[in-house]
Amino acid sequence: MTDQHKLVGELLRSNILSEEDNSNRISLHSEFVNRRNKLLSEKISKSDTESIAEDIELSLDLPVSELNADVVGAIATLDDVTNNLSSHEILTSVLIVQQIEYNGPTTNVPLGFIPLNWKYLPIFQKVYPANVLYCWRNDCSPCERVKSDFEELRESNLIPDGVGLGALYGPSCSRELQEKFDVTAAPTTLFCIGNNVDSRIIGSYGKKALQAEMTTIHERVFE
Repeated sequence: MTDQHKLVGELLRSNILSEEDNSNRISLHSEFVNRRNKLLSEKISKSDTESIAEDIELSLDLPVSELNADVVGAIATLDDVTNNLSSHEILTSVLIVQQIEYNGPTTNVPLGFIPLNWKYLPIFQKVYPANVLYCWRNDCSPCERVKSDFEELRESNLIPDGVGLGALYGPSCSRELQEKFDVTAAPTTLFCIGNNVDSRIIGSYGKKALQAEMTTIHERVFE
């Protein structure tokens, strides 16, 4: 399991991240942003693109065909700039970059969950082999109840260690959710092993149901 506090420190030292003056906020360092933009603008030939993809697939065991160009650019830049990060740490770093850049809705995202852009989903599910995907929308009373249930479970330390917690805003990726996971309603909570759905809860059925499903995927992956 990656120590995220230690990893953030390494990303700060490598000029991937920077601390904003007079605040505890962390942003992307301009050096990283410029490197990524330069790489994306330069690697425009088919052979170059295929070369980057092949390197990523070999080193990170990740199907690049599922990845957006921005994600590939972030991975390639991190791999180029950082010399002492493991493949798991590189992918975790990509998720940290995504969290900083995410500008979508977060109204019903529970505390402790990563609000995900769909294009980063393969990274999230690679980093967290046991993972929860909470699919929500605005103006949704059941979504608010599920949010509250997850937050109460987290506050009571009843979420198993190592289970990844991700939130997808349904209206922003409705077609993708339907095609990949057959999700057509919110809230839908998917309990996944890797990128495969092990079980799902449609609607709000309380904390015990959520905890039971999280415990099941945790046991199947880690025990």
